[in-house]
Amino acid sequence: MNVTRLSVFLVLILAVCCVPIISTADSIDNEYEEETTVDISSKSESSNSEFAGMSAVDLNNLGGTSLINGDLAAAVRAYQAAMTEYPDDPVAYYNLGFIFIDYLLDTQNGIPLLQKAVELDPENGDSWFYLGTAYVLDNDHTNAYNAFRRAVNINPLNDAAWYFLGMSAEVLGNIDEALQAFDEALVINPANTLVHQSKGVIFSVRGEHEKALESLRKADSESLIAQFYIGASNLELGNTDLALESFQKVSRMTALDSLEEGFITTALYNIGVIQSAAGDTRTATSTLRQAAERSDDPANSWLHLGRAYLDEENFSDAIYALNRAIQANPENGAAYFFLGNALADTGDNVGAFNAFTSAVTYDPDNSMAWENLGIVLFLAENYVDAAPALADAVRLDPENGNAWGYFARSLWYNGDEKGAIQAFDRAFELIEPYAGLLNDYGAALNDVRRYDEALAAFDRAIALDSSVPDFWFNKGNVLNNLGEPEQSLAAYQRAVSIEPSPLGYNHIGLLYLRLQDYENALRAFDSALNLNDRLADVWTSKAQALFHLGRNQEALQAVESALAVDDFAPAREFKAIIEEQLAS
Repeated sequence: MNVTRLSVFLVLILAVCCVPIISTADSIDNEYEEETTVDISSKSESSNSEFAGMSAVDLNNLGGTSLINGDLAAAVRAYQAAMTEYPDDPVAYYNLGFIFIDYLLDTQNGIPLLQKAVELDPENGDSWFYLGTAYVLDNDHTNAYNAFRRAVNINPLNDAAWYFLGMSAEVLGNIDEALQAFDEALVINPANTLVHQSKGVIFSVRGEHEKALESLRKADSESLIAQFYIGASNLELGNTDLALESFQKVSRMTALDSLEEGFITTALYNIGVIQSAAGDTRTATSTLRQAAERSDDPANSWLHLGRAYLDEENFSDAIYALNRAIQANPENGAAYFFLGNALADTGDNVGAFNAFTSAVTYDPDNSMAWENLGIVLFLAENYVDAAPALADAVRLDPENGNAWGYFARSLWYNGDEKGAIQAFDRAFELIEPYAGLLNDYGAALNDVRRYDEALAAFDRAIALDSSVPDFWFNKGNVLNNLGEPEQSLAAYQRAVSIEPSPLGYNHIGLLYLRLQDYENALRAFDSALNLNDRLADVWTSKAQALFHLGRNQEALQAVESALAVDDFAPAREFKAIIEEQLAS
């Protein structure tokens, strides 16, 4: 069975990144995260004595100096004292909230502090900006969007706020608004590579690949995500060499987190798909195996690895890889489909039937899976079940001439000659007919007594392949129906010369009986019985030839041989005639 190829397809991941705008905890030893405990409600006497007499400005400055010097704990105490002594001072809330968010990534404590800061000073754009970043860390993108919107309204020259506003809009599905925000950020800072990257990702994901490349080329050339989407857009535009170059660059990079690891894995996967499409299946299998083995979700990589092995006709490895794909995703209809093709190519039709059955269960719109399921059933001579499977195939893909052909043949074997002829006619509109299809078409026409058309179909089949005895045998049948016994006899003789068969010799004998050539009829029946002596009808026909030759005793023996095989009514009737003749 031919393996139907699926078009190369690409997995795109839309990444939403939070990029710190000011210093991060990377510059502070981890001990601060472990040892610093902040209780914002504390009003201890030690704090009052340590900072007695200091103004809010002094306390906030002391906290800032401590932070610069790397003493996070001292900074926290100073800001906490400012909040305690000056509860209406928004700066202290902002500074302590900043520490919770930027250094400790603690949104539970950080968000209320920043909310208090903007409550006390609602026109502070920085407070709104960091409140927005806190909401992003907390996956509260609606409130993040609102906070960033306030930030840019207060300070429309803050390109970082515009960028994060765009990112929040994007997460909320407001893509056009996201692009507008990114454009505002680029008006302020045209060199902001991260904004160019985010614009490019949006364009790439929604299929505007020329625009995507224009933006992504202005992003950081060493950005893994930018390079990935450059590869993705080039691949969609058919620039496979450029796509391969970008994906290979990504594959050589070091992932900083699980997101980037996913991009590297997907890049390897796409490299393998490109290599496979280019016919470099050996390299493709190696690359796809790497992708599958490092992926947290390896189903697609194992799927395409299996397809690459199929291209190499390495069926055992294909079956292994496709089973791994199914293991990773037991509802992967495509994996079952290709597994069915691999199993069919190894002659495992039972396994192929099971695989194709699963394929149509999990992907009922896959016309090729229905077609191959129908073909497997047809080849197993299960025409009753083959016909509905093939009916689904042509319903889903009315232009599939091969499916129409098998559908027609199944209908004919099920006795629906008229339906079969209609399906044959549709198949011939779509594909160049092959010999087997023409033969079955001719048989269907013969059954509805359209003998001239049937003969033309058999002649076309024989013109394509004259080595198939069934074609000659069927031609003999239709010629016999047309009242051309001599031509029919020649066709039958050609059939048995290719492959001797009891059926063929029996038809030759019957024609000789009709032509009253009893010696040749006897020879033909003997040839049939030499191949199979358990045929009651042939023994009876032989008895008739002997009877016409006047060899009644031998005729009686022949008819008794027929009855020894089966209580064949024509044999009993003819035996009575012979015995009556012998008695006279």
